[in-house]
Amino acid sequence: MGIVYEGFDPIIDRVVAIKTIKKDELDAEEAEEHSRRFLIEAKAAGRLNHKNIVGIYDYGEEKGLSFIVMEFVQGKELKSFFAARHPFSMSQIVRLMGELLDALGYSHSRGVVHRDVKPDNIFVTDEGSVKLGDFGIARIDSTSKTHAGTVLGTPSYMAPEQIRGETADARSDLYAAGVILYQFLVGERPFSGGMVAVMQKVLMEAPKPPSSHNPSIPEAIDTVVLRALAKVAGDRFASAAEFSRELTAAVGLADSEDESESTMIMSAATLKALQEGVAPADRTRTGTGTTGTHTGTGTGTGTGATGATGPAGRSAATGR
Repeated sequence: MGIVYEGFDPIIDRVVAIKTIKKDELDAEEAEEHSRRFLIEAKAAGRLNHKNIVGIYDYGEEKGLSFIVMEFVQGKELKSFFAARHPFSMSQIVRLMGELLDALGYSHSRGVVHRDVKPDNIFVTDEGSVKLGDFGIARIDSTSKTHAGTVLGTPSYMAPEQIRGETADARSDLYAAGVILYQFLVGERPFSGGMVAVMQKVLMEAPKPPSSHNPSIPEAIDTVVLRALAKVAGDRFASAAEFSRELTAAVGLADSEDESESTMIMSAATLKALQEGVAPADRTRTGTGTTGTHTGTGTGTGTGATGATGPAGRSAATGR
């Protein structure tokens, strides 16, 4: 949702990301909905101050343009690592998942449920840290009203209760985190197919244990993943902190941070390629990514941020 530009705030001398929507390019109903989501994102992220959450600096509207000024994140979306079949060590998985769960736990403690946790909205910085962004459909305490039966989210990462149009809570975000953990481990989501097929599977089918795709995955990790993906919210982890603790315990990393001796977990595709003697594609991470598909000049904001010509680097949100 929106186009993101790299900008610069001359008042405090910092690079920022400017996420914009031109309302005059939308019909009245779309413009109202996008403006509403922009405001939700600004309010939700604006009440959060956490090292693993993209910071929000300003929100406003000017000459038919809605904008959010936010932290500029130099790095890449997690989805790009998954798309490249990038292999992660077990200690890397635990650390990245731990940071994501720490961000979610903090958000939940402040009354914010993200409701759209997915690799597109998770950034891995060039220093290797997680940043969670895009709170555009977040629920803030009881203030974000959702009509009964309204389905919000991305099907592959939506918990069963979200698909049924029920109220999402913190455990819905933890389900999405479970899907992401599944991808880390095997290189694919628990359920595949078209949107309707995936939604039916989320509701009706039990996910296969990760070890069924990759036998090197320990049974203890299967247990953690399948609990996170439980159909009934009450059967999942009660909190992000509990999820993180159980994952750490399952891989035996509670008392060790030595990555050099960690077990490597490869995706099923990478494992098959190695078994067949095929060299996997180059997975070297570059220092920068791209933002959106548009170029142009950013718009000045109430904080004094000025636009750059074209999106450069990897900003804190993505045009959709």
